Amino acid sequence: MIGPVYTKQLNVAADFALKHKVPMVSPLSPRVQGIVQNPYFFNANPTTTSHFKAMYDYISKHWTTSDIILITSNADQDANAANELSVIFNNAAVSEHRYINIKKINSESPTFSTDLQNALAVGRENIVIAAIFEEKQAKSICSKLSGNSVILWTMPTWDSMENLNLEILESLKVYQSTSFFYDESNPEQVAFRTAYRQRYHIFPSEYACKGYDMTHYFVDLLFKKGKNISQNLASANKKGIFCDYDFVPSLLGVSNNSVIAKPDFYENKSLKIIKFEGYEYILAP
Repeated sequence: MIGPVYTKQLNVAADFALKHKVPMVSPLSPRVQGIVQNPYFFNANPTTTSHFKAMYDYISKHWTTSDIILITSNADQDANAANELSVIFNNAAVSEHRYINIKKINSESPTFSTDLQNALAVGRENIVIAAIFEEKQAKSICSKLSGNSVILWTMPTWDSMENLNLEILESLKVYQSTSFFYDESNPEQVAFRTAYRQRYHIFPSEYACKGYDMTHYFVDLLFKKGKNISQNLASANKKGIFCDYDFVPSLLGVSNNSVIAKPDFYENKSLKIIKFEGYEYILAP
């Protein structure tokens, strides 16, 4: 069962899948609130937690600085993202015996400009994370950062924002994580888009590309391995044309200090890191 698409209907469908032991795929929404001990629920879109962990892994691998500037706002989504980022980064640093210093700044504070300039280091690159989802705020923050030596990490929605200043993005060295990326140098992706346009007289949307890969992945797994999908994930072909799949059990419960065998759900953890370079997004090395 693939779907429903909309978040508000997921929990009802998830309960049905659990009751009838039918594998269910959430195709688009990264939200998993309320999904508890349901091994029949497959979340194809990585959660924000997975995005933030991928961000930490890439930053810790490519930069040695311990100082990170975290910009957020009063909006609930932004504030929640900033809090989760702080917890993930601090916990990961502790587990790796690293020191990390996160300077959190509110973009809606009357002293934001001053706070930002005081936080930015002179003479070296600054790693800035913008826990901002709204385009107007994103545009304002980019303008404030312009002219400084900055590596800017953004939320997974920024590559779809249409009104950001490209010159400023180019100067800021922008990075983000994503589960979907159209790579014009990939012959398989180009061939798919060409064939789709020839048949339907329009280029495929992101949802069409995701839908094709997702359906192919699960139908192939079903035909080859039968209905016990969760037991055969390791042997599945994980690479699609546009999207890759790496489903792992997530949020294992803990009771009496022992791990419960039944996972809350299975989540696709596969993400790509992209960066803005040459006035377009490309895959980051």
